[in-house]
Order: sequence, then structure tokens, then C-alpha cells
Amino acid sequence: MSLKRLFRLISIALMSLFLLLTAGLLATQWDVYRRGVESVQIVRHLHLALRVMELMSAEREPTNAVLGAESAEMPEARAKLAQARLKSDISIKQLQQALGDERHDGYRAIAANITMLSEELHRARKSVDELADHPLPERRSEDIAAAANRMIALIQRPVVATADLANIAGLDEPGLRDGIASARLAASMREYAGQIGSQFTAAIAKRLPLRSDEVIEISKLSGRAEQMRFILNLQLRSYKTNRQLEAALNKVDTVYFGEGLPLLNRLLQIGLKSGDYGVTTSALAAQYVPKMQSIVELRDLILEDCLDSAEARTRRALQTLLAAIALAAVALAVFYLLLRTIRKRLVTPMLESTRLFVALANGELETPIPPRHGDDEISNLFRAMEVFTASCIARISLEQEREALITQLKATSDTDFLTGLMNRRAFFTQGEPLFGIAQRYQNELSLVLMDIDHFKQVNDQHGHQTGDLVLQQIATLCRKMHRKIDVVVRYGGEEFLMLLPHTDMKQATLIAEKLRLAICSHTIQLTSGASLRVSASFGVTSYDQDISLDALILRADQALYYAKNHGRNQVQNTDAIAIAQILQES
Repeated sequence: MSLKRLFRLISIALMSLFLLLTAGLLATQWDVYRRGVESVQIVRHLHLALRVMELMSAEREPTNAVLGAESAEMPEARAKLAQARLKSDISIKQLQQALGDERHDGYRAIAANITMLSEELHRARKSVDELADHPLPERRSEDIAAAANRMIALIQRPVVATADLANIAGLDEPGLRDGIASARLAASMREYAGQIGSQFTAAIAKRLPLRSDEVIEISKLSGRAEQMRFILNLQLRSYKTNRQLEAALNKVDTVYFGEGLPLLNRLLQIGLKSGDYGVTTSALAAQYVPKMQSIVELRDLILEDCLDSAEARTRRALQTLLAAIALAAVALAVFYLLLRTIRKRLVTPMLESTRLFVALANGELETPIPPRHGDDEISNLFRAMEVFTASCIARISLEQEREALITQLKATSDTDFLTGLMNRRAFFTQGEPLFGIAQRYQNELSLVLMDIDHFKQVNDQHGHQTGDLVLQQIATLCRKMHRKIDVVVRYGGEEFLMLLPHTDMKQATLIAEKLRLAICSHTIQLTSGASLRVSASFGVTSYDQDISLDALILRADQALYYAKNHGRNQVQNTDAIAIAQILQES
């Protein structure tokens, strides 16, 4: 077994044992911290869900007012209802967004439940609005009661959502169960209090005595509210040292049970005998709803205490986790320094020299050789490798210069010295494979042959230097208009050739026409200060069972010849020439 492998196995074994023990400790502390963080989030989500319950219950009060409002009262009642509905919608959207950001499996069912709540709430509101559109005398007490009860029935969905959230919280953090249960009790008390008031809606709106089922429901709901009050007092005994909670609990007894519930009891006594309540649904909401706010304040204080408790536990868990991480980091650093010292003093010199020899043998001459300042055998070996590497680099540099020169010579041989375009030799080198592909797969391939009109006159009148300038500027225009896959060459003298893969006759003709217009509209500035314009003739053809690239060029040359014989400065293609000849013969 090699020294490198032996040292690695020993290091891995010791490090694995250390990391295993450390990972176990950190995983335990992380789990405690994670559950704490999730508990904080759950309490916040639960607060949002209870807020939905509260605002939906609060929405019933202006709903009841609208259901019992006279025509004169309706605008103000509808405005208050619109505000209440907006608050309910905002609270539902906040809860949906919070649930949508979570990945806990239990949240998906809760989110679906809230989505259904939103849809059902929309339908219930629609029925309320349709009923409220009728004058009060036309609204039957049964319909008013049904619309109010439909709004009450919706509360079951947020109740289920709060129960599911409470179950998740109990699983993640059992210590929160009592506080969450108390908050839910307070929320349920607020809901029962709101439902009691809703039972009077139809009777007050129509000024009728209470029906027997309404009396029974009011008594039942009042009993539940009193029961919740009793249970809540028992559960909050442990909070007696919390002055805020104690004061909030006393406020519930004084404000709601001392003022709000007696108000409804007085109306109940009237409703047992007659319908002369002396209040409208709007007036009842204005007197009764503020009395229930003390229950909401108690609920929020309980949730705030739960949240503070969860955050405190989370902070302690985080502190413990950070302490464990710090201790593990220190131990790991000590352990690492020990292994590093052994490796540096004993193993690294041997491993490094082996690695360098293998790299040099593989031709990796850029591998840096660490400087060694000692006078031992390994330092002498490293210095010898430096000399050997420098020699190899010098040899490779000479070979690279030779290859670059060959490449440059090849590029020079393939390029027209005057225009910078490919020359005829390079054209056939690149064009033959493209022609072969078109011939084999029957791909579209077009060829444009261009000749500058009266180029000899340009040379004779202005000199060969001007002729060279004309060729260079036309070559520039060709470069601007060709695609990367096209082959553009100076075919000879004043002739230029464009090979266009995947291009049919019509497209090639359009390209040639575009180039023709660019050439004849281009002004060439001469060194003498004068200007010159030239034109060009074009012959266009497309692959059509041609046996060779030369045959394709020959057909393009025939089209070019036809263009020159028919006035120059034009584009002719073999298809148009064939049609013209047929017409001429006929």
C-alpha cells in the first residue's frame, strides 16, 4: 500500500469518526432549533387564521345591518359592509400567501380549505346583495335569516383551519398546546358572541317576535359563550402573574359579559313578547360589536405570549446550536492542524515530487513547481525538474511558432491579397463539400456570379489603382450582405461568386438584387477628390441535378452572359432565361 493511500485511509477513518460524533450532536440541536422556528411560524399562521375568523364574524354585523336596513339607511350600510368585506378579503389573502410559502405537508390541505372558503364567501355575499336589492317590506324574514345563517355557516372552514394549525403546532412544539388552545377558545367565544347577535337580525329587520328556533339558538349560543368563559378562566390560571392577561380577562368579564350579553338578553325578553325592539340592525351592531373587542384583545394577548415563548425557546436553541458549532469548529481545527502537520512534515514532500514527475511525463509543463530553499535531496530534485521544464517549454514554443507560420501561410494562400475575400482555390476547397451535401440530400443550394460592368474602362480612364479601390469596396459590400454559412470569393479579375447553402432560386435572386442596388447606389471617393459609381451584372442559378460544382458555375455564367447581353446592371436567373426562351420560340 502506498504512503499516500495509507495516510488517506487513516485520515478518513479518524475524520469520519470525529464528524460522525459532531454531526449527531449538531443534528440534535438543529432539530430543536428547526422545530422552534417552525413553531414561531405556526403561531403567526394561526394568528392569521384567527384573524380571518374575527373579520368574517365582524363582516356579519354590517351584513345584518344591510339585510335590515331601510332604503334611506342603505347607502351608509352598504359602505360599511364594503369596508368590512375588504378587510376580510385582505386577511384571507394574507393567510393564503403565508400558507403558500410553506412546504409542510399539512399546509396544502389548509390552503385548499381557505381557497374553498373564498369561493363560498363570494357566493354567500352575492345572495346577501341580491336580497338587499329588494325594498325592506319585500324581504321575507325567512330569507333574511337564511342569508345570515349562510354567512354563519362559512365560519366552519376557518375553524377547521385553526384546528389543523393547532395540531401541527402540537406536533412540532408540545409546550405551545395550552396557549394555542386558550387562544382558540377566545376566538370561539368571539364567534359565538357574534352569532348570538346575528340571530336577532331577521326579527329586528321585520319587527317580529323571535321564532322558537331563534330563541333556542340564542340560548344555546349564550350557554356556549358562558362555558368558554369558564374554561378560559381555568386554563389561564397559570397566567395570573401576567398583569396584562389578567386585566384583559377582567375586561372581558366587565365589558362583554357585563354589558354586551345583558344587552342581548334585554332584546331577547322583548322578542319573546313582541317585535318592538326599539333599535335597527345597524343600531344594534353599533352598540353590540364594540363590546366583543375585549375578547379579541384577550385572544391577541394570549397569542403574543405564545409567540414570545416560542421565540424565546428558539433563541435558546439557536444559542445552544451556535455554541455546539463553535465547539465543533475548534475541535475540528485542532484535529485538522494535527493531520496537517503530519502531512506537511512527512507525507507532502513525497506526494508532491510524485505528482510533479507524473505531470511532466504527461506533458503538463505549466504545472507550477514550488520553490525549495533547502539543501536536501528533495530540494535538489525540484531544482532539476525546473531546468527540465524550462527546456521542454523552449522546445514546444519553437514548435508552436512553426505551426503558426504554417497556418499563416495557408491562410495567405486561400485569401485574395487585394480584397481579403477567399480566392478561387479556397472556394473549391469549401464549395465542393457543400455541393456534395446538396447533391446527396437534395438540399437547396444557389450560386450567384457577379461581374463589374465596364471594369476595363474604369482601369483605362482612372488607372489600375482606382480599379483596385473599386474591387475592395465592392468586396466590402459583399461581406456586409452575406451570411456566415455563405461562401463569398473573388473568382477572378472583376468577377465575384457567392455560394448560398439552403437558399432557393427566388431567395438567391433577391439577395443578388439587393447587392446590385447597393453597388449601383454606392459612391466611391477617389484619392483625387472625384467620385465614381459602378454597376454590376448578376447571374443566378440553383442546384438542379448538376453533376459537379463546375456545371453549376457554368449555368450561372450563362445567366450572367444573358444579363450582360441585355443591358447590364441587372440580375438574371436560369429559370427566367428558360421561360423567356420558351416564349421567344413560341
